[in-house]
This record gives sequence, C-alpha cells and structure tokens, in this order.
Amino acid sequence: MPTNFTKYLQEVVESYDDHYPTLRWGQAYLNVLQRYQPNMVMKIFKDHKVDPFYDDKLIPKFLDYVQCHWGVYD
Repeated sequence: MPTNFTKYLQEVVESYDDHYPTLRWGQAYLNVLQRYQPNMVMKIFKDHKVDPFYDDKLIPKFLDYVQCHWGVYD
C-alpha cells in the first residue's frame, strides 16, 4: 500500500473528527481524496458506482477502487 494512501486514510479520520457531526464518512473520504487524487475524483464522479459522498454504504467499494487505482490518474 503506498505511503500516500496511508497518509490519505489518516487525513480522512482527522477531517471527520474535526467536522463531526456535520460531515458523514463518505463526504470526508471524497473531500480528502480531492487533495491527493483530483483526477481520480473526476473519474469517480462520472462513474457514480463507487461515489460515497451521499451513500456511506458505498465506502467499501470506494476504498477498493481508490487503493487499486492510486496513482493511475496522475
């Protein structure tokens, strides 16, 4: 697992903790990903099948996608 991916996950937790209870987990995951992988976020927006922003139930699929595609859209 790339170090940046690990750092990304840590920032998600920090972001969620800082904004709780106004932010859902799915929102935190996507907002922080925008800082690390903006091109991947655009791909996720187009696909919608793994976008957890409005549906936290998609987080496992989202994380699988992000981990598998980390750095692909740079």
